[in-house]
Amino acid sequence: EELPKIPGNAFPDYTRTDYNIPHHFDWHNGYPVVKPIQVGIGKHPLDTESIAYAFDNESARLDPSMVYGRTKTYIPPVFKPHFVLYDKKCLSFNGYLIQVVNNEQRVRLVKVTYFLEDDTITVLEPPTVNAGFPQGKLVKRARHPRDITGQLIHWKDLNIGMDLSLNGMTFHLYSCDNFTREYLTSQGMEINENEGCPSDVYTEKRKAMMKAKLHITTESPGKRRLLLEGKVLRFQAIWDDDSVEFAEKTMYKINYFLEDDTIEINELRQPNSGKEGPTKIMTRRKIPKCVRKIQDSLPVYLEMTEEDVNKYLEPLDFLVGKTVNIFYRRFLLIDCDEFTRKYYDQFLKISQPDAIKIEKKKSIKPSQPLPPYMGFGSPEDSIQSWLSIVPKQPKKDEMRLLLNMSKKLRYTAELDWVHPEDDDRKFVIEYRLSDGYIKISELRVENSGHTGGGFLKFILVPKEGCNPNRPEYVTPNDFVLGEVISIFGHRFIITGMDVAVYRYMEANPEKFSEEAISDARRHLVREGLLTEDVKDVAEYRKREEISEPVVVDDGTRIDKCRALDLPSKVDPIDMPECNVKPEESTCKMVPMQTGN
Repeated sequence: EELPKIPGNAFPDYTRTDYNIPHHFDWHNGYPVVKPIQVGIGKHPLDTESIAYAFDNESARLDPSMVYGRTKTYIPPVFKPHFVLYDKKCLSFNGYLIQVVNNEQRVRLVKVTYFLEDDTITVLEPPTVNAGFPQGKLVKRARHPRDITGQLIHWKDLNIGMDLSLNGMTFHLYSCDNFTREYLTSQGMEINENEGCPSDVYTEKRKAMMKAKLHITTESPGKRRLLLEGKVLRFQAIWDDDSVEFAEKTMYKINYFLEDDTIEINELRQPNSGKEGPTKIMTRRKIPKCVRKIQDSLPVYLEMTEEDVNKYLEPLDFLVGKTVNIFYRRFLLIDCDEFTRKYYDQFLKISQPDAIKIEKKKSIKPSQPLPPYMGFGSPEDSIQSWLSIVPKQPKKDEMRLLLNMSKKLRYTAELDWVHPEDDDRKFVIEYRLSDGYIKISELRVENSGHTGGGFLKFILVPKEGCNPNRPEYVTPNDFVLGEVISIFGHRFIITGMDVAVYRYMEANPEKFSEEAISDARRHLVREGLLTEDVKDVAEYRKREEISEPVVVDDGTRIDKCRALDLPSKVDPIDMPECNVKPEESTCKMVPMQTGN
């Protein structure tokens, strides 16, 4: 607006929205009159000075707005409602309520708050410690009547020194805050000066009782007791009675009370020591360092006096490794607690030596032998009936059961026969990894006189020669190729195994010897069951001197060929010579497979 009115300097006001033409034609006493124009279009002010001095005959017109600038646009104030204008504005008065209790007056201080936004009043009582009655909000926030006429209380009715009756209670206002005083003064009211608040006799009496009395006190003899109360120096000591031969070294606990320099001694007894009676051998008392000898001549007295005692034992006399004489008993201090070590380091500037180790006799705990196996159930069941009156089921290894569920190891075996009719009997031994149970099934062989089928149901098999009361059971590492295993008096020769056994041996090499794992690998390669783990099967067979698997006409392998005593082209190490001529053999060779 301060720029001169020349082309290029005219900037329209885009915020302008009012373009009403001002009204200047009117009727006055029946005559049409023209009113002078006071404002321009849209109620904007006119440049009156520039119009007054605008003459047509002047070549150069002087516009005051070019010199003094244009007048600022009048912005009318924004209307605010009453509840917004007085939001969060309150008049605060301090008052008190006089209450009569047992013919005595009690003064209860309150705070009266008047809310200007809705002309409501509330009364709050500040909390007092141990008041004995409910405190807080005495009058809820609401509009209250001034008198019986029903007129409501207004802020004009409030002033200092007046009594305010609310809900049957009369509150006397004796002061207000600065905002309340300034506001009421700005509204033309005369505010009285602040009054004093009467004191409550009962409250002042209680404050006087709670207030500490200030006076000069002399050094109290009980100061040390208060400062060092509960602080005890604890030592472990041993008394070796030399007067008795083969006397037992008894452990004692010496407590030194710092508050009065008294000492007590307790005996530390081990469980089942055979000793009875109280453990405290000396109650708390001061222990003299030395006692004056009793006179040989009369008068003779037994009571000690202060004249007889020169000094008493003090903390400097108690050091680990030092011997303390207490009533003619010599105690060797062997250790102390952590608090005692810190006390000597901080206050006495003495470091306690390390604890002295006392070798204790090793007591052999008597063991009660287990009863023999009664023959009912398993040995574990018999032990349960010995451990408790009501026998419980033996605990099982649940983790082993979950990890090895439905996992079995199968072996083929032959009977180490004594009678010739048991020569051709073949068996399959199953070992259940979940619980260690063993099952034996007999293979059916035609014209052998044996029907085959179940030979032994799943059961725990103890090892031969073990203690029947605490048996050791057969485990997978007892099944070795070519070895004999005894199961309930029957001797079986392990002749083969399945691939699952070899996988188990690979997964648990610490349970088996390297020789057993190698023999299992050679056996499975010989039988043609393990070709995936060996890349060059032919080279492995040649290096380990393992023959090719031989299959007869009916599809049986080398073990059945041996049983039928049929010839085969195998190495002498793997199979003995057969007396049957090659042209008479009915066994055909299977060509060797190279690779996997």
